[in-house]
Amino acid sequence: MTAARQNKPVSGSSKPFTFRLSDSERFTLERRAGGMPLGAYVKCVLFNDGDKQEHRGPRAPVQDRAAMASLLARMGASRTAEWLAMLAHAAESGSIAVDAKTTAKLHQACHDVLVIRLLLVQALGFQVGDSEVSVTLDNDHEVA
Repeated sequence: MTAARQNKPVSGSSKPFTFRLSDSERFTLERRAGGMPLGAYVKCVLFNDGDKQEHRGPRAPVQDRAAMASLLARMGASRTAEWLAMLAHAAESGSIAVDAKTTAKLHQACHDVLVIRLLLVQALGFQVGDSEVSVTLDNDHEVA
């Protein structure tokens, strides 16, 4: 019967091959694969395909992308950045009484919101313009 299987012509479509792993075996494989899909990593190792980096593809689960998109949408809808900017402007203009440290912390909060937004946009796979990144880097400062 094995000989009969070997003599059959191979079709153009791929055939799945399943095998069981213990939890620790799977964990080890996932760790070795890094961000690479597990099936692609196993094929790469089994068939000695060379550099595994060429097979790398996106691995973010759909629900994580949906959660990040939802967070970004809520962040925009809440107008948090706008309110922080208004408070910082009021503090600078003297409309509200605050000391220099509080003003600096308000500016840092505005900057942090911008950084979070940019990171979310990048995590979702969208391109971030150089001007946005340079503004973020130019304003990067620590508040004690």
